[in-house]
Order: sequence, then structure tokens, then C-alpha cells
Amino acid sequence: MQHYTSYVCARRSTQAVWSFLLTVMTLEMLVTDTVSNVATKVAIKTLIEHSEATFDAPQTGVDVLLIKNCFNQASKASRSVVLRSLIRDYCAPGVAKQPREDLFLSVDDCNKKVKAVYDARSTYVHQGRVPANKTMKYTFSEVNYIASEALGHILKMKIDEDNVALGSE
Repeated sequence: MQHYTSYVCARRSTQAVWSFLLTVMTLEMLVTDTVSNVATKVAIKTLIEHSEATFDAPQTGVDVLLIKNCFNQASKASRSVVLRSLIRDYCAPGVAKQPREDLFLSVDDCNKKVKAVYDARSTYVHQGRVPANKTMKYTFSEVNYIASEALGHILKMKIDEDNVALGSE
């Protein structure tokens, strides 16, 4: 229910940027799979061990702890990748049980639009500004609409899944 409250708050907000950021943040909260695959984890472990063996001497001047932290970050899938998967799984034609064909024409179209949503979010979060329309494939209004509609659809699907799991519809 907490996710639904965030969704309602975002939809009613008169501040478009705040609404957009809250929508994307709520989508991120719905992501459950944030771990990299087994092969990536094994490679990370190998790279950490190699770094420790090669550079973990005071005379190298290499910050091994920083290297280990960077590698450990790779053990988690990037937020943009898992967000794209979430929206694709619930909204993309050819993948979702009940796709939003009015939002996405195909899986590729879904991936491009979700990338645009996350790029707009990242620009605002990291640079403190809404991206200029000339640098974006979609306007801010379009990415805001895509994110909001995808969130509403995903929440509806999740609520329906919960109702089925509980034996009521």
C-alpha cells in the first residue's frame, strides 16, 4: 500500500519534476531483482583476488580498497537495467501478460523509452536540472507520462497478482 500512496501523491503533485522523481523512485522501490548473475559474481571475486594479490602492497600506491568497492558495486545490477526489466516485464508487448500497447510499440520501443525516463531522472538528480528538450529523444512531459502510466499499470498488475495469490479477485 505504501507504493500506491507514493503513486497517488505523485499523480496529484502540481510540481512536475517532483512528481516525476517520486514516480521513478516508486518504480525503483518495486524492483526486486538487483543482483548480478552468477558468472558476473565469479568474475568479480576473481578480479578482487587478483587486485589484492597484485596491488595490495604499500609501495604500489594503488588504493585496493577503492578497487574492491568498485568491483563489489558490479555485483548489483544497475538501477537502469533492473528498472527497464521491471517495466518491460509488466508493460512491453510480446513480454507482458497485459501489455500497455498504447505506451510501447515493441520491446525495443519500451527499452528506448525507459532509457529516456531514466536518463531524464539521472540528469536531474546528478546535475540538478531538467534536461533540455533538444538533448532528449522525448520531451520531459512525455517521459513523465510514460513513467506515471507504467507505474500505474505495474501497481494494478501487482495488486491483481496479490489478489489471485490470496484467492480473491
